[in-house]
Amino acid sequence: MKKEELFEKYNIDKSHNTWDDSIDNWMSVEIYRVMHDGVLPGDDNSSIWVCEFLDKLDADMDFTKKMMQRDDFGSLYLTAKRMICTLHESILNEDRERKIYHKHTPRFIQTQNPRSGRYVKIDRAKGSVVGNKATPYKGIEIIKSKKHGK
Repeated sequence: MKKEELFEKYNIDKSHNTWDDSIDNWMSVEIYRVMHDGVLPGDDNSSIWVCEFLDKLDADMDFTKKMMQRDDFGSLYLTAKRMICTLHESILNEDRERKIYHKHTPRFIQTQNPRSGRYVKIDRAKGSVVGNKATPYKGIEIIKSKKHGK
């Protein structure tokens, strides 16, 4: 993705090219807390979560309604757009790194349930089980579970 595509996706324009320290620093922490269950930012220096915030506002109506009930929603939304404008280089770098990682990481994996003996198909993108059957799935890597404590 290029800068122009990123700005078009999130409707960023020249007016978002300002940063107000007194408001935006505080609101960026609040956005992080919203996206990470109230936890304060650490030293991971990741910035892609601001994109996840705007994507979630666009895709999840329940989340959007909940956020719009907040008194500071307008400031959060404006700060998210300002963050993308300000941090676009690091966001694009992280996006490239994730794509490189995901090229080598299969979306679906399977493992054998030790109790039932059935093969369980797991969608890594969703983080959930999407199927199970008695024989292995063709073309999907079988992950062996590690025995704990040995």
